[in-house]
Amino acid sequence: MTVATDKELILRAFVRLSLDERFAILQELIQILSPKYQLDKGKAKESSITLKEMQAISAQFGPPPSDEEVQQWLDERREEKYG
Repeated sequence: MTVATDKELILRAFVRLSLDERFAILQELIQILSPKYQLDKGKAKESSITLKEMQAISAQFGPPPSDEEVQQWLDERREEKYG
């Protein structure tokens, strides 16, 4: 079996799992991999997710909206809903 085939089999099995099972597996993988990416190797790990991982997750969604943007979205929605 080739590496690509192994990866495909793993991914196919992964997507058939429930969302909770997938999340649990991802948490375990992060714990296994995170020591490689810790910024300060001598520091004891305080959480199950590293700063780099948090930055990567937040980068997917972009910066948070400002209060003004949120208020504008709410006003626009109310205008659509109530005219």
